[in-house]
Amino acid sequence: MRIRVKDTDTNIRLAIPDLLIYSRLTLGLVKKYSGFDLMKEADLKSLRKAVRKFKRRHKNFVLVEVRSKEGEDVTIKL
Repeated sequence: MRIRVKDTDTNIRLAIPDLLIYSRLTLGLVKKYSGFDLMKEADLKSLRKAVRKFKRRHKNFVLVEVRSKEGEDVTIKL
């Protein structure tokens, strides 16, 4: 996943690995600190597989693209 935030004076680009987002560790931390369980292990495996398959078919798929009148851009890509 790639996140880009662009302003008139700043340009920030972040690359976040999918393994970090869809891992058991991340789900465990969310469960521990938020108090609710997001999904089970079997659901996590099927989600990883579906996202990986989608990324192969649709390179640089844009999830969110926001542009303001002041010239700020935020883009989140798979």
